[in-house]
Amino acid sequence: MAQDGLYQNLGVIPDDIKIIAVDEATLQQLGPYSDWDRSYFATVIQTLNEDPQRAPKVIGVDCLFSGTNDSEADAALVEACREGGNVIVATTLNFDSTLYQGEDGQYYTMQYVSDEGLPYESLAAVVDYGFTNAIFAEDGFVREVSTSIQYEMTGQREVYDSFSYKIASLVGEVPDLPTKVEISFIGNPGDFEIISMAKVLDGSVPEGYFKDCIVLIGAYEEGLMDSYRVPVNYSKEMYGAEMHAN
Repeated sequence: MAQDGLYQNLGVIPDDIKIIAVDEATLQQLGPYSDWDRSYFATVIQTLNEDPQRAPKVIGVDCLFSGTNDSEADAALVEACREGGNVIVATTLNFDSTLYQGEDGQYYTMQYVSDEGLPYESLAAVVDYGFTNAIFAEDGFVREVSTSIQYEMTGQREVYDSFSYKIASLVGEVPDLPTKVEISFIGNPGDFEIISMAKVLDGSVPEGYFKDCIVLIGAYEEGLMDSYRVPVNYSKEMYGAEMHAN
C-alpha cells in the first residue's frame, strides 16, 4: 500500500478521451449481452463516423468478435468498420511453453503465444487489432501492462502489440517503450468521461460530441466480468475500457 501511494500520482484527465459504456441502461434497452447481434456495434460506429468532419480520431472496441455465422449483422459491422477506417478491436492471446537448452547447457522453459483470438476473417481484413491480456500481481492487482509481446522461435521473430498501444500508435507518434511497463494511473475508477451506449443509440448525444477524440467502447456492468483491482483505489474496481484509457 505504501509503494502504491508513493508511485501512483493522479493527474489531469484529458477531455479528448471518452468512453462509451455497455452499462445497465444499455442492457435494459437492448436486452442481455449474450443475446446481442453485432448490428448494435455497427450502428454505434456508423453514428460516430457519420460526419467525417465530426468523427473521432480512433474508435477502440474492447470486445471480442471471434467467430461468425455470416449474418447480416456481421456484414454490417464489417461495412461500418471499412467505411470508418478508424476502428481497432480487441483480441486475446493464448500462451504455451516449450523446453529449450541454452548455450550454457542448462534447460529452460520459454513461454510463447500459441494462438491469438482474432476477429472473424472478414472483420480482421478491415480493422486493426491488439491484445488485451491483463497482468496480475500476486495480490490480484493490475500494476503493469504489456505494450507488446515478442519472442523468437525457429528463427522467426513474432511481435504482438497491445490494444492500447495500437490505439496510441494510430493517433500519433508514441515513444519506444519497453515491452512491459508500470501503469501510471491518472484517474480513479469513473474519472474519465463515460457515456452510456444507450444514449449514442437513441441519438441523445449532441452532434460533434466525439469530434477528434479517442473513443473507447467497453463493458461497464459487473455481470460482464471486465473489471480489475487497481493500485489507485483499493475499494473500487476499474473497468477494462478505463484501464486502456489510463
